[in-house]
Amino acid sequence: MVDSGASGKAVDASLLFALADAVPAAIAYFESAGLTCVFANREYAQSNGWRASEVVGKTVREIIGEAAWIAIEDHVRRVLGGETVRYTRELKAGEGGARIIEVHLVPRRDVEGAVVGAFVLITDITRHHAAEQAVRQAHADIEHLARHDALTGLPNRAFLNERVADMLSLAKRHGESAAILFVDLDNFKSINDSLGHHAGDEVLKEVALRLRETLRDIDMVARVGGDEFLVALADVGAPGDATRVANKLLASVSAPLAVDGQSVYVTTSIGISLYPRDGEAPDALIRAADAAMYAAKQSGRNNFHFYSPSLSPASNLSAARQATLREAALRDEFVLLYQPQVDLATRGLTGVEALLRWKRADGSLVGPAEFLELAEARGMIVAIGRRALADACRQHRAWREAGYAVPTLAVNVSALQFRRDALIGEIAHTLTESGTAGADLELELTESSLMDAAAAGEKLAALRALGVRIAIDDFGTGYSSLSYLHRYPIDKLKIDRSFLHQEGGDMAIAIAVIRLAKALNLKVLAEGVEAEAQARFLMEQGCDEAQGYLFGAPVDAQEFAARHLVRAPGR
Repeated sequence: MVDSGASGKAVDASLLFALADAVPAAIAYFESAGLTCVFANREYAQSNGWRASEVVGKTVREIIGEAAWIAIEDHVRRVLGGETVRYTRELKAGEGGARIIEVHLVPRRDVEGAVVGAFVLITDITRHHAAEQAVRQAHADIEHLARHDALTGLPNRAFLNERVADMLSLAKRHGESAAILFVDLDNFKSINDSLGHHAGDEVLKEVALRLRETLRDIDMVARVGGDEFLVALADVGAPGDATRVANKLLASVSAPLAVDGQSVYVTTSIGISLYPRDGEAPDALIRAADAAMYAAKQSGRNNFHFYSPSLSPASNLSAARQATLREAALRDEFVLLYQPQVDLATRGLTGVEALLRWKRADGSLVGPAEFLELAEARGMIVAIGRRALADACRQHRAWREAGYAVPTLAVNVSALQFRRDALIGEIAHTLTESGTAGADLELELTESSLMDAAAAGEKLAALRALGVRIAIDDFGTGYSSLSYLHRYPIDKLKIDRSFLHQEGGDMAIAIAVIRLAKALNLKVLAEGVEAEAQARFLMEQGCDEAQGYLFGAPVDAQEFAARHLVRAPGR
């Protein structure tokens, strides 16, 4: 019988032994004198290749073997000295494969406080350890992804900005010069149009490789746009050094490229700014190099141009595009198309994203890549985005009033919109005016929006108070820190389409995003799904939702209703 303590009752020792055998852990007790086993449950004995009756009376060294004893001898010495010891060990692969175990050694003392034995508790944490490793690897993959371009493997703009800031700080300390080269491919759109986007991607990867191989190890090249690259040159002794590098880059890029069995010829225009002559901050130098690049294009392309104060940062070309864009806004040429979002398991409709397009007077549609960047740079995106949100919410209401069962409405919000203090009031007014419930609206923000905006947490909390959901669009292509995923009330991550259309490890990055989302209890949606095999793969990996041409192209409101919406029950 075993005394139970304060209750005054006794517990049959056989019940304790039965309980120990039922526990999914290895348990044993050893007397300090000779380290002899007094008790071991079935799990402990079997894990060491014994029956429970055989280990009682044997020493630790006899039970686990000489090699294992040497590995744990110091831990045993510490527990007999009165310490509670916890450690992990990796066991060699056997029939069940390699295992990770966690061992607790707890001293047992007599009434005078002397150590008279040690309890051993061993838990198999192999699966838990593997899960932790997977999460850590997912974090590492996403951190790398957030700082590098998925297609070319080059650093992205966020990473470049960090490096340029460090480079300029070092140059200032040592009284050195530096240079920024803005590299833009000439007429790249014609390659995509004539040979297809796959060929365009192959060209970009080869150009990236050539740029990198032309530069020194201390220099850096980053992809910052569709066909735009930035080069940072450290320790530039004189403008002539930048000239020599620019000429090498022009020659390297212009050599013929082999794509799908045919030769492709590409040229580039390069703008150059010098530190400290043209600016002392990364942004100022990049703007100056950008302006110089436009000057190089206007001079006939396939050449380079140094920045000078006579060049307008907006450039004549940008000014012309800006005027055209303003006229388009005045003529209400910006329209919305709608694309379905579906549940990968059921293929049922879960959402509809409103996508902005520019419909020219001739009826042709212009994608956002052609106008969004300039609209944001010139501040026009605020009015355009506000109008788009209002129109999308009104269309949501119109579908509902027509008797359709309408899913969640997803609308993009630009970084410039998100930074504005008036945003919350405008969204609240739009919801009220349109009769749209906050829970029916999902705002898609970029990672950089959250990093650039002051009081981002307060704004997100205010949106959550309205019932609005938050999704991170193009996840993994922006900011390098993931801490905001823990800090902010985010509901969904959207995997950028580029991670589904590249070769090699990029699908691994998509998997990492899915695992990270699951670890943080977030929904995850994959963009740009175009093939059934992609959809099946994503579903197998645990992706919740998808969007892309496989499920439907962006279409106008009337066509979307005809193709994707069903009447609500009773209507």
